[in-house]
Amino acid sequence: MFVVLTPLAVIPIFLGMTPDAEPADRIKIVRTTCWVAGFILVFFAFTGQMIFNFLGVDIPAFMIAAGALLFYVGFDMLRAKESDAKISQDERRQATSIHDIAITPLAIPLLAGPATISYIILLQSESNSSAETITVYGSIIVNMIITYWILRLCAKGAKWLNPFVLKLIRRLTGLILASMAVQIILIALVKLNIISDFTKVF
Repeated sequence: MFVVLTPLAVIPIFLGMTPDAEPADRIKIVRTTCWVAGFILVFFAFTGQMIFNFLGVDIPAFMIAAGALLFYVGFDMLRAKESDAKISQDERRQATSIHDIAITPLAIPLLAGPATISYIILLQSESNSSAETITVYGSIIVNMIITYWILRLCAKGAKWLNPFVLKLIRRLTGLILASMAVQIILIALVKLNIISDFTKVF
């Protein structure tokens, strides 16, 4: 599950979206991010497949929505525009701004994204005993604890990065986010049989 969760891939995005934040603010963001992501994963493990079936929403539709959200944030970062999801000097003391960033896009869809949610729903659907079900929930808790400490260490260590490096990280982060968004949407289109599997071309 740790590979699917990919907390290491969130590090440059996390730092790139909070270049002006104090270490204490970053730690608050990390804490909220992990709580929200953990709750989302537990929630979908418990009711995910049932909700999707009831609403008639499938995983590809969820992936397209998540990809569109990622692209919006990434494109703003790439062209150096202040995104609604980024902390500014005036907003960094406001709890709402901190929680906004922690929830979107860090918790959703970066940590608790389509791949992770799909994986959790798949694991839960294949659980044939109480022990296997407990293992799924335990895996979520353990992985979120590991993710918290990884991001917390980065939040404290970011103070040694100069403004130029942080700006560079932000631009690169925007490109990564936009690329991830396009990839997610393309995979969803393949799953919907709208386009052919482009991975077989290479």
